[in-house]
Amino acid sequence: MADIVLHPQILWAQRKDTLLITVTVDDFKVSNLTCTENKLHIEGKGGPEQKSYKAELDFYDLVEENEPKTRISSREIFIVVQKKTPGPYWPRMTKTKLPYLKTDFNKWKDEDESDEEDGPMGGMGGMPGGMGGMPGGMGGMPGGMGGNLEEMMAQMGGGGAAFPGLDDLNQGSDDSDDEQLPDLEDDTVETKS
Repeated sequence: MADIVLHPQILWAQRKDTLLITVTVDDFKVSNLTCTENKLHIEGKGGPEQKSYKAELDFYDLVEENEPKTRISSREIFIVVQKKTPGPYWPRMTKTKLPYLKTDFNKWKDEDESDEEDGPMGGMGGMPGGMGGMPGGMGGMPGGMGGNLEEMMAQMGGGGAAFPGLDDLNQGSDDSDDEQLPDLEDDTVETKS
């Protein structure tokens, strides 16, 4: 009986100049990994039964034709491939859709995100005092965020009252929530014996 060849699960993400590819198979032993300017070919055996796996990815655009950087662990192989021309993000990694190729949202960065945002403050700019580096949290507001609302509205030009012109909104109207609700009716079914 012929050996059945399976497709490994492949996750991908990209940067302006690189493709980040993760091949997920337990205990994967790579027998062939080649990268040409338009194709990545990987095959080997893996999993608890050491089944054969093979994948061939036709890239959407050209990549550098050299040995890709790889990192192998017991559960996956991480491959970094350099794009031939850095620039705009590709709409997808391959020319055609493949059912075993998925986007790696854990490694994905939008095209407009900068690489410096990975610093220790996680995109907060590393400034002390919380948001925007202003002392006391949301700087510029009286007492941080705990200031008096009427005072804040007065500073913003809203007058001395928190919401001017709304004071007489409920005058002379009966609130319908004050009415008594009727008792619930008994829904038991009587059976004759």
